[in-house]
Amino acid sequence: MSAGRSELRANRRRSAVFNTEEVVKSLIWWPGFHQIVDVLPDQGEEGRPRDFPKGLVLLCGCLSVLKSSHAKAEAELDDTELWGLLRREWTRYEALNVEDADERHVFDLNKTLRWHH
Repeated sequence: MSAGRSELRANRRRSAVFNTEEVVKSLIWWPGFHQIVDVLPDQGEEGRPRDFPKGLVLLCGCLSVLKSSHAKAEAELDDTELWGLLRREWTRYEALNVEDADERHVFDLNKTLRWHH
């Protein structure tokens, strides 16, 4: 194997290491993330109400890609400290950026985000 290839593989391994808390905070506060969320379809009239805002579902999807599986992302979100950070940051973001209080999400403290949501 050439030196260039092994260097590329080493760089890939290094770039795969990230701090999940920083990723969560960065996505929540990145305006581009919310521009993507804004173009996602809202829930239709049928079906049960969503437990979580569509932005958090997208965030879970992003973590799934970064962690290479939904199960690994859910395992990260099962951590009470990370889930608490995510809830606090999301609530803080909405308080500063969502004018209509009725559109802000109120978290059920007993539920964590699961991919099937």
